[in-house]
Amino acid sequence: MDSSITASLLSNLQHPSEEVRRSAFERIKGMGPEARILSGDLLRLLIGGHDKYAWIGETLFCIGANQDCLPLVLQALKHQEGFVRFWAARTCVASGLALEGAIPALIDSLIDNEIPVMDSAVWALRQMGKPGLKALISTMKVGENGLRRRAALAISRYIDDVEIKIPPLVELLDHDDKLVRITAALAITFLKDGVTRAGKMGNYELDRAAALAWPLILEGAKLKSDAYLESWCNYFKNGSKIDL
Repeated sequence: MDSSITASLLSNLQHPSEEVRRSAFERIKGMGPEARILSGDLLRLLIGGHDKYAWIGETLFCIGANQDCLPLVLQALKHQEGFVRFWAARTCVASGLALEGAIPALIDSLIDNEIPVMDSAVWALRQMGKPGLKALISTMKVGENGLRRRAALAISRYIDDVEIKIPPLVELLDHDDKLVRITAALAITFLKDGVTRAGKMGNYELDRAAALAWPLILEGAKLKSDAYLESWCNYFKNGSKIDL
C-alpha cells in the first residue's frame, strides 16, 4: 500500500469530523485481510493515546492483528489507560484471528479494576476456545486467590463445555479460603441457571455440583465482606431479582 495513502487513512481516523472518520474506517474495512498491514501503526497510535474518538480501536477490532504485532498488543494490555487495555483485549481475537501468546496477559486482566476491560478479557479468552478455557482452569488450580475467583466467574459466563468446567469448580468447593469456596459455588449455580434458561436437558454432574454448592450459596447470602457475592447468593436463595 502506498505510504501516502496509509498516512492519510490513519490521519482521517483521528479527524474531528465523524463523517471523515467513518469514511476512513469503511475504506480500511473494505480492504479485507490486506488492511492488517496497518495493525502495527494502529496499535502504536492506540498506545500513544491518540484514540480520542475511539475509531482506532474500532478499526483494530474490525481487521485484527497478525502474530508479529503481539509485542504491541501485550504492551497495550498493560497500558495505564483503561480504553487502551479494552481495545487491546478485543484485538487479541479480532476478525477470526487468535493471538494465543496474549493468553497470560488476558488472564492477568481478569483482575483489572475497570469492568469493561475485565469483561473484554473474559470475552477474548472464550473466543480463544480450548486454549483459553485451559488457561482459566489452570488459573483456578494454581493462581492467587483473587485471580482464582475471577477465573471461576469467567468460566461460568458461558454454558459451553460445561462437562469440562464442573470438576475444577467442584474441587474449589473445598478450598481453604471462604471467598474462593463461595465464588466457586456461585459459578456452579450460574452455570446451572444458564443451562436451565437455555432449555437444555438435565446434566447429572451439573445437578450434583449444584446440590453440593447450595449450602455455600446459603452461607454467601449472609456474607457481609463482599457485596457482589452476597447479592447474587441472595438472588438465588430468594429467587427474586436484585439490582446490581
